Amino acid sequence: MLKELDKFQDILQNAISEYNRVELLNEKAWGLRYSFPRKTVELALQAREISSTIDFKHGLAFSYLNSGAANNYLNQYQIGLEDLQKAFLLFKHLNDKNFMSITMRNIGNIYFSLNQFERALHQYNHALDIALQINDKQNIAYIYNHIGKLKQKQGFYEEALVLHSKAYDVLDGLNDEVGIAGTLTHFGEAYFNMANYKESETNLLRSLELCNKTEHTRGAAVVCNVLGGLFSAIENHSQSIYYHQMAMASAHEINDKMLIVQFYHTIAKSYRKMGDYEKAFECMEFYDNLKSNLMDQNIEITLKSQQVEFQLKQSEIDNEIFKQKNEELERVNQLIKEKNKDITDSIKYAKHIQEAILTRKNYIDEFLPDWFIFYKSLDIVSGDFYWIKKKNGLIYTATVDCTGHGVPGAFISIVGSNLLNQILHEFNFTKANLFLDELNRKFNETIRQTIHESTVKDGMDISFCIIDEEKRIIDYAGANAKIFIKQDDDMITIRGSKQPIGIFVGEEMKPFQNHIIPYRDGDVLYMFSDGVCDQFGGAENKKLMSNRFKEFLLSTMGMKMPEQGKALREFFEQWRGSNDQIDDVMVLGIKL
Repeated sequence: MLKELDKFQDILQNAISEYNRVELLNEKAWGLRYSFPRKTVELALQAREISSTIDFKHGLAFSYLNSGAANNYLNQYQIGLEDLQKAFLLFKHLNDKNFMSITMRNIGNIYFSLNQFERALHQYNHALDIALQINDKQNIAYIYNHIGKLKQKQGFYEEALVLHSKAYDVLDGLNDEVGIAGTLTHFGEAYFNMANYKESETNLLRSLELCNKTEHTRGAAVVCNVLGGLFSAIENHSQSIYYHQMAMASAHEINDKMLIVQFYHTIAKSYRKMGDYEKAFECMEFYDNLKSNLMDQNIEITLKSQQVEFQLKQSEIDNEIFKQKNEELERVNQLIKEKNKDITDSIKYAKHIQEAILTRKNYIDEFLPDWFIFYKSLDIVSGDFYWIKKKNGLIYTATVDCTGHGVPGAFISIVGSNLLNQILHEFNFTKANLFLDELNRKFNETIRQTIHESTVKDGMDISFCIIDEEKRIIDYAGANAKIFIKQDDDMITIRGSKQPIGIFVGEEMKPFQNHIIPYRDGDVLYMFSDGVCDQFGGAENKKLMSNRFKEFLLSTMGMKMPEQGKALREFFEQWRGSNDQIDDVMVLGIKL
């Protein structure tokens, strides 16, 4: 693999154009998606960056297809689905029916992974209709196989075999050995589920031979794992363990952590069936530890049908090995784990809701041609958010830092975003301070705070600008916040009012101060939350502070705004070093 990639890098360097470079990256990424999905994502991101720079729509679409398909194998379903939807819209715009069908097939694969079979079948059928129209034989065969797998999941094994047979005939005519290997694996799984172990073994061994021949390492790992389960079912335990170990070795070769986790689970079942409860428990410990590590690395692990099918009953292992264990304590511990998982899952779902309040970047691109956002939450959800709108020729921008971070901050951020939208819709304010005065009033009304009732400091610090491109002025008001404006070689600081949005104990509601700042072409506006300046790091482990932040921004003046954003992210991580991030971080940069 390494030698092959070295050769590829040589080919890439000799690309005759940037378009050719993108095509090479995408083709290589597509070929690696099964065995090396992480490498596929890496190459797809390279192709995407170049495609965006040279406005190569097909290259951009293919890069999204690559990363979307690969993220399915990495169990990053949400990211994969978003990328595939972007790919489909781009291919539809280009009227590329071949890739439209392939993309829909891969969307179906993600729904299949999530056990949403009706949605998966809907995508597969649409993909098949298009593939049949244009007579894309290879794609037709692959779709037959995917529908066959779905039928297996539903227990319709005879229907599945008919579909896999159709796929095999097409792929055999095309001499597609990788596709044939996958089809033989599906035959083996179907016969295994029908308890026809002889036919299952025959097809699986043929598949393994082809996987080894084509160096399809991931396919070989999957086949060996199924063979391990097959020999366990017929109580040929030595062969079962042999193939499980082969599967594990292949998974380690491609560093596919999700497969490794799955395989420990199935090996544990085989050991338990052998009566070797000690090794079964040892494999389950490896399974638990690896699964926890993957979660710590923020790799979304959702081991679906196979894990449920082969799940060990922990009580059976406990009875054999740890008879003296306190069973009640185990149940309590398990309940705590389940509750923690429910809470974490709920927070992750809340993250998707919170992301929906952020202004869409493609909408902003319509009226701000050169800008960036650096947005890094401390927890799963954030207390910071940015908000950018255009109305009546004026551009309204806000960076908002809500009380706290995590869930409390995220709740306040949703309230704040809704109120900003409401005020923009109801009023035609051209003065930033009047906008904040109304926001303050509505926020306190919504949270039901008064100077007599407030005991909790629920509030928001905010920088709010109204950019008038015709008059070439920025109308600014701030609540416990400041902005920077780069003019020529200077970085000017404009400070807002020393009060938040929200009434605190013993405080009266006061009007916000307004600032009017003229600007010229090429001036740059920076709006930010305090998380960036408060971050500890550097050689002396001190806060970054405003002056160092200004110095860095001035050092990036020759860069385009997206490049500044990337440089800022790298600078922040380098400054932070091994220190924990202490707060949500957000920086918005706009070239005027």
